[in-house]
Amino acid sequence: MAYKANSGSFTKGDPRINRSGRKKVGDTLAAKIRDALDEKLSEDYSNLDSIIDAAVKKALKGDLTAFEILAARGYGKVPDRIDLTQRKEFDLSKLTDEELATFMALRQKMEDDADTSPTDS
Repeated sequence: MAYKANSGSFTKGDPRINRSGRKKVGDTLAAKIRDALDEKLSEDYSNLDSIIDAAVKKALKGDLTAFEILAARGYGKVPDRIDLTQRKEFDLSKLTDEELATFMALRQKMEDDADTSPTDS
């Protein structure tokens, strides 16, 4: 069946269609690492178990990095909290009377807008 070259779309029976997909290149690095970690040292003990034991021993000796990694993986990472409630104090004495009046008007407008806007809770 004929096809239109460089048309950008395939039609039924187009010989350019690769039905088998891209050829496998080989194992990925991640797959090789998983295979190495899953390798059994005994019936119920793997390389991964050995690495975990080593990390636990380091944590018990006071290695904070080892503890943080184990805790984050075992119990989940504690989310970072950003405190947005702190107010920075400004030295208003450096403003001119006109700048101070503008600042106060803008501040009042922000407070009025905050009072009238719906809250998230």
